[in-house]
Amino acid sequence: MLLAQRVGASRIGYWRNEEDAQNLGEVYADADLSKSLNFGYKGLVAVPKVVFEMKHVRRLELNNNFLQVLSPAIGDMTLLEELWLNDNPLRLLPGRICKCEGLKVLDLSRTQITELPLELGRLNNTLHELELTDTPYIASSSPLNTKRLLTELWRLDESQRLRNEIIDKVNNGIYREFTDEYSERINDIIDAVTYEFQENMDELRNVCRNADRLFPLDIIKHKYKHISPKTIAKNIRASFTSLKKANARKILSAEFELKLRAFYYDRIDVTRIESYIHDIFTINNTVVSNQNDTKPLELEDIQFLIQHAARLLPAEASLIKGSKIRNNVWQLQQKLDYDRATHIKAVSDAVFRIYPDVEPNNISFLVHAVCETFQSHRYATKLELDHLKILAADASLLFPSEFSRAKPEKIRAKFFKQLVNDDAAGGNTSPLTTPPTTT
Repeated sequence: MLLAQRVGASRIGYWRNEEDAQNLGEVYADADLSKSLNFGYKGLVAVPKVVFEMKHVRRLELNNNFLQVLSPAIGDMTLLEELWLNDNPLRLLPGRICKCEGLKVLDLSRTQITELPLELGRLNNTLHELELTDTPYIASSSPLNTKRLLTELWRLDESQRLRNEIIDKVNNGIYREFTDEYSERINDIIDAVTYEFQENMDELRNVCRNADRLFPLDIIKHKYKHISPKTIAKNIRASFTSLKKANARKILSAEFELKLRAFYYDRIDVTRIESYIHDIFTINNTVVSNQNDTKPLELEDIQFLIQHAARLLPAEASLIKGSKIRNNVWQLQQKLDYDRATHIKAVSDAVFRIYPDVEPNNISFLVHAVCETFQSHRYATKLELDHLKILAADASLLFPSEFSRAKPEKIRAKFFKQLVNDDAAGGNTSPLTTPPTTT
């Protein structure tokens, strides 16, 4: 009985006798000690099944053989970290290789690999070395970037998995009665939806989660057959966006309710909180007291309202009026934009004095680039304005004498270094010593 299948008997020989079996046994024995198994240059056309049972092996060398396929049983070697398959006429790699979750090195150079299993992308956090030199795959693709390649494989694999999950969900749900008659159209629509959302897996997962709400029942019926799957996918995208905004609005409404309770404490009628929120968030087109009050608060505006509640809410809850608070939001946003522009203008004036011979447009571009590194929110914060005020006052110390050497990030770094030094010398601490997060 052969312990391994081999070719070229006259050149390489078969493991038929006890001596060869003993040699093979020594290889296995070495693997028990070293956790490494070397079957390189053995003339193998198939890997011995017993190899896949050695689940403790960390390094497996199968290079320079005659392997055309690799058994899916490779997935049983869950502790495998290095797999060397180079210099084989290998054409296929099994998808179960993704079960080798600790795989760090995979050498497929000088094989006949033309494509990689999508499941390989599931190893994108561990597989750091993927060698595909001199393969048909690398010849037909752009220069190899392992991380980018694995990320793309993961994206395709995940989108395929979610596609199948959506099919199962709608076929067992809203389209249960139509599966047999309209299965092809259902699949075409789901393929179009998968393509529409393929760049964002989080969104595609949410589509899957809300499939019963997003896939209308009438899109598969005869009178809608003239509507292309691509158009239907665009409509589902629009419905998804509306649903996403509605859910985000609910979350912010709950957060704003907590803010109202904390702000007014026992001075608010809790039975009226819901009506207060509705009045603030919603425009009543039949009762518009102010011509400027014609648009509702967007999600960004609600976040702004929550952040600046102390400046925007009246002293007493009984004075809450939706239109008034909305106008307060717009006015405060305009004021913060104005304050930011005023402080940037002060920085510009200071920088113009440093570089009097430089084109004004170039200076303006530099100043705005520098000031943007201090922005942490859509609208100016007190911390940002304080920083810009210091930047304008100390511009001659922070900007280099040569305009060509002025780099926004370097100026920002010098600013905070000097700020820390000043605070240390003064023996005090200041909130200004904490750099804001740039966006």
